[in-house]
Amino acid sequence: MISKRCIRALASHRVLGGLRPLAGTAEVRASGASPTEPELFFARVAPVAGKDLGVVATQDIRRGSLVISEKPILEYTGEEKPSRATLAKALEEQLAELPTERQEEVWALYDAAAVTTDGQAAAPKSKSLVGIVHSNAFSRAEDASSMDAALCLLGSRLNHSCSPNAEQSWDADSGLVQLRATCDISSGEEICNYYVDLLASRDSRRHALWTGYKFHCTCPVCELPADKAAKSDERRKRLQGLYKAVLLSAEQGSPKLEHTIRDIQEILRLLDEEGLALLCQRKVLGRTAAELSHNLGRTVQARRWLQMSLEASLAVHGPAHRDSLWLQDAIEELRGHRKRSMWSKFRDFFGK
Repeated sequence: MISKRCIRALASHRVLGGLRPLAGTAEVRASGASPTEPELFFARVAPVAGKDLGVVATQDIRRGSLVISEKPILEYTGEEKPSRATLAKALEEQLAELPTERQEEVWALYDAAAVTTDGQAAAPKSKSLVGIVHSNAFSRAEDASSMDAALCLLGSRLNHSCSPNAEQSWDADSGLVQLRATCDISSGEEICNYYVDLLASRDSRRHALWTGYKFHCTCPVCELPADKAAKSDERRKRLQGLYKAVLLSAEQGSPKLEHTIRDIQEILRLLDEEGLALLCQRKVLGRTAAELSHNLGRTVQARRWLQMSLEASLAVHGPAHRDSLWLQDAIEELRGHRKRSMWSKFRDFFGK
């Protein structure tokens, strides 16, 4: 049986709680940590044609490079989704503790609820903190019934693409949201992440983006000719089905381990074909396949899957993240350089 933590991670490829997706470990919160200066590397916030502001590369950026590192400036964590009044009160109390300059930067962020039906931005006075958080914050929640939102100043300037070239993740130990390049990025190129379920069809993605964020997506994938767009939709629909099959197998403890591994291989092939990096998902898929291979007694295959998972983790999290450290240790153990059993290590990491 695949462990509970793997099941949760596999299920989290969709956006949760109506906020932007945020991958990575979210078990520990930085308690009482005041926001430090956001750090932006190899890029700048600048006007982008047709999009107002965005994040643009100032030099060539290699895959895995750190682009943004920042602590959330506003946060909300609750086991249940709060009422609007409760959320507003909590956010207003945090905002009041910030310097005036930082307060002004928060109020300068986009509020989709303040956009008119024809797509024009309304007067600034019509903005609300709740609207700004729902339009810009990232979800750290593991299920749709709770809310765990993190608002970051630089991260909020990232625009959406249905084929993003960067991915954000949460480093629980440092309390930082970090953005890394998921492919090589050229100087002058816009750096984008994603706001909605990338495996949905083009029409569904555009509908979700307009409903939630009040803009029409004109990314290269959405602007494909009709025949190519149909093929893209077909691949993404197939990916949805494969994810569901792997998740169902994990939840039910299916004995068809070989079949599930083949499904994971097919997911990875289709992600490549569709040009989707989704490194956090590749990390999870790799360690899931490693666990399945270990259950089949295939140590060499398990090590290869862990190596693939580690490569994805290093690119999306960096070498100091707990997932990267664990994967390095697990690979060494499989090579015979550690004394503890691989199964015990899997249980420690996944069994929560």
